[in-house]
Amino acid sequence: MLLFFDIDGTLIDDDTHQIPESTREALWKAHERHHLLFINTGRTPCNLDPRLDSLPLDGLILGCGTEIILRGQTLHSFSFSHAQSMQILQYFRKFQLPMFFEGREKISLDPLLPFTSALTSIHTYAEKTGILGSATDPDFSFVKFFTFCEDPETVRLLESAPDASFQCIDRGGSEHGWEGVPRGYSKAAGIDRVLDALGESLDDCIAFGDSSNDLSMLLHVPCSVCMGQADESVQKQCSMVTSRPNEDGIYQAMEKLGSI
Repeated sequence: MLLFFDIDGTLIDDDTHQIPESTREALWKAHERHHLLFINTGRTPCNLDPRLDSLPLDGLILGCGTEIILRGQTLHSFSFSHAQSMQILQYFRKFQLPMFFEGREKISLDPLLPFTSALTSIHTYAEKTGILGSATDPDFSFVKFFTFCEDPETVRLLESAPDASFQCIDRGGSEHGWEGVPRGYSKAAGIDRVLDALGESLDDCIAFGDSSNDLSMLLHVPCSVCMGQADESVQKQCSMVTSRPNEDGIYQAMEKLGSI
């Protein structure tokens, strides 16, 4: 079997911000049974948690499928060039929304866009980890973006940037966040690239996730596992609902599915 795991809220518990020991045990047991294990996350390479290095992973699907690493080798990598990034940014500036831009090497903010409380946590995190960049940097480029907007019509306009096209995923929350992913890329498309490279079948895949940006992969595979803290709108679209990560949810689901 090929098992695909989201990170935040799936492998890493939202409350403790740790990988539960039961999750580590489950993944190692699955590895010993020769299942193939993959991360499938919205995080771009610069933002990958180093604690994942201790897990027996066969590959990484990053940035919603924009970067794929298979057994240590880069299978696919996408990023807008500096020129493309600046052209898209000029268009986005017209809307004056708080935004941040996720690149392969940096998470960047634009000093010409509003800075609100919604951006504080990502600014603090990126600065602390040394990955904070600016849209004024001479090498500014990005892969995907995140913005906060209450108006769906404005979001639709963001999706149609010049010489680029995005799909905005509704992430909700009190500030109403939207994750902008280049059209044609998704967690599901990332799975397909891995399957093509390995000559494997979608019928042999299980996906584990907890949020709206996991739905593309959760709906794509024949067996999907939703973590217990997920919104009901996500839970009802999955094959199975398990417990929260810190309540041994991954271990319980993998045991029930016969993966361990």
